[in-house]
Amino acid sequence: MQPTRDQRATLGALVDVLLNKGVYLDVDLIITVADIPLIGVNLRATIAGMETMLEYGMMQGWDERTRASVRQSVARHLPLRSGEDVLATMAGGLNEAGAEQGPAIWRLGTVLVTTQRLMVFRREPPEILWEAPRSDVATVTKKSEPSAGRSERTRVEVRLASGQEVVLQAARPEQLVSVLGSRNGIATATASRGRPGPPPRELDLEDASPEGQLLTSDLLFQETRAGSPVWRRGAAVYNVATGFTWKAAEDRRPAVQLTPREITRVRTEDQPDQETNGRILVIESSGGTVRLTGDRIAEWAQVLAEATGAAPG
Repeated sequence: MQPTRDQRATLGALVDVLLNKGVYLDVDLIITVADIPLIGVNLRATIAGMETMLEYGMMQGWDERTRASVRQSVARHLPLRSGEDVLATMAGGLNEAGAEQGPAIWRLGTVLVTTQRLMVFRREPPEILWEAPRSDVATVTKKSEPSAGRSERTRVEVRLASGQEVVLQAARPEQLVSVLGSRNGIATATASRGRPGPPPRELDLEDASPEGQLLTSDLLFQETRAGSPVWRRGAAVYNVATGFTWKAAEDRRPAVQLTPREITRVRTEDQPDQETNGRILVIESSGGTVRLTGDRIAEWAQVLAEATGAAPG
């Protein structure tokens, strides 16, 4: 195998591959000085993210011991049900009034996600401030809103099948959304509290069926890594219900996910170089700007502008 050099490769891309796919090292190394062997290295190692390790049956004993330790720690304050396992725990609180009803009155505690429940628990005095079966969680939306100091703060809005709505604050909102969205049937989204309009549409898994696709093709997506733009290849899909998504083959989740309501403007730009073939597709949304390139750029711009009602460039 001959070494190769890819100008687009970055340390971040290497870490992504290590975490998502993993690498196996089988190394026999002898270090010599003046043709005299001094040091020998015999190395057999597997490097990957924990999810990948567990997926291939590695380190399961360590994972089980860690989960048992967490269960024992939580059980000292909160009795768990039979067969219930803790998936995530973090400092946080809840506002039962919901995101759109008057000033927020927060009840602080610990946000826990288990295999059976989502809850907010207070240790002193011990009390479950709010709980719901995970099977009742219908949608999870990550929202940005200004705090008292005018900085942006991320909240997590949870809607239940019964129609009840609560807003959670969590020390790690991205992890909370990811854990809750990992169960089939729960739709996750990102919304901006400051943008007027109706609440986010509740997505359903049936919306993402191939029948709803208007256009799909391979496109390059521009990311900024280590302060420099990097183009990554992946698959772009526009679905009439769920909107636009872009995902690389090595990614576990889409790097770009925009609902039709979030897309505000679509345009093309001329940028003649070897990577872009001369044209760039620019999608503007409430959350920022996305740049892509590849074949069928003009067709993408037309489909997105017509389907979303976004202002054309």
